[in-house]
Amino acid sequence: MYADTHISQVRERIKEMLPGVNETHTLNDILKRHDIIVLTAEMLVNALKKNLVDLSEIQLLILDECHRTDGSHPYSVVMREYYRLKLVNHSVPQVIGLTATLGIENMNDLKERYTNICANYDCRGITYVRDNRSELLLNNRHPNRCQIISVLSRDCNDLFNLIITFMMNETEKLTPDLTVTKKRGSLEYEKEIQTQTNAEKQQTKDYMFCRHMLLEYNTALMYCDELQVVDVMAFLKQQFNEANRDPNPTTVQKKIYEFYDSHLNEIETYAKKETLAENEKLMNLHNLLANLFSDNPESKGEQVS
Repeated sequence: MYADTHISQVRERIKEMLPGVNETHTLNDILKRHDIIVLTAEMLVNALKKNLVDLSEIQLLILDECHRTDGSHPYSVVMREYYRLKLVNHSVPQVIGLTATLGIENMNDLKERYTNICANYDCRGITYVRDNRSELLLNNRHPNRCQIISVLSRDCNDLFNLIITFMMNETEKLTPDLTVTKKRGSLEYEKEIQTQTNAEKQQTKDYMFCRHMLLEYNTALMYCDELQVVDVMAFLKQQFNEANRDPNPTTVQKKIYEFYDSHLNEIETYAKKETLAENEKLMNLHNLLANLFSDNPESKGEQVS
């Protein structure tokens, strides 16, 4: 209900701002009427798939958060159409990709990451703001070194981490076709699982389920470094919700459900006892926000323990 109301309010607001546009106009109609258009990547992809718009009719295409151009992301779909047109000597738009971060997970992958971005965008190099740097810094201030708070990562030997790691280990044993070498609870682990494909096994129910659960467990471990266990458990409960469980589980699925169910009470008991002080990163963030807003009479925030 709230989402529907919010969408309606946004729709009416857009109509006020753009009185010449209505919901029956196609993207192609809008392109003919206006010189500058702001839209989501999904809208452009859908219009391209339905042949409602021709990419060659666009002169300049600016893609924000361009570091996301990978795999099946809508930006990748757009750029594949760009290359298709270019290979048959059709006109193509000038493309500008903008990003505040190139999404480097590992400095050893730096060269490969830059090369992939250049290949995705048909460019020979990556540039940055050289002129008007003072104006940029006014709107995008970098923290001073004295403002950067160094904190230790969460103890990986606490009860929650040990139980989730145990369940990951047991799930990996049930999926011998997956080769795991990276540290659990890391982006490297996630990437390793996502990039592994097995044409024969990938279509099996057990393989896909185990692969999915390993990714969810890994996400839970990463969340735990930033959040309290009670919040991470809210995420895991969604994955193991009865409504989301297979009504006809295989033997492997039953084992994974049993791993979770047998440890649920133990984790929930631990989560209830956990205090904010046990997560140094979260505690520092709490203190920082409290100091920023506690003396502000207009602040609507409330102190929590």
